[in-house]
Amino acid sequence: MDSRQINEHAQAIILGLSSHNGQEIFFILTAAISLIVSKPNETEGRLLRGAGYLFRPGGRRFGGKIDRYQGINAFLYEINHYITLVELQNLLVEKFGKVRAPSIATLSKFFRKLENRKNKNRMQHRTKK
Repeated sequence: MDSRQINEHAQAIILGLSSHNGQEIFFILTAAISLIVSKPNETEGRLLRGAGYLFRPGGRRFGGKIDRYQGINAFLYEINHYITLVELQNLLVEKFGKVRAPSIATLSKFFRKLENRKNKNRMQHRTKK
């Protein structure tokens, strides 16, 4: 698609949103782009996937493949035994496929954030007593 076609499509979208105020238009477009980016298999949003953090409400970036795919997130919370990150990543590749499975670095970051969250909650409970 060339720039002229892009501008024509943009004008059509603007015309369709003309009954809304600026803030409403911003929220509508942000929500629409967020839906496209967060569901690449259901839409044609594959090209936007890498830039998804630009369009998230609140300006927050996606949490990677773990947050993008609910099955992976739920699976990680269900693990109730010790397993190495390499073994876990291999298990995720088997279960969800290579494209959806998060990297070892992403898994490490996920568990580090989870541990930080637990420690923060513990500290809050100690200070309330």
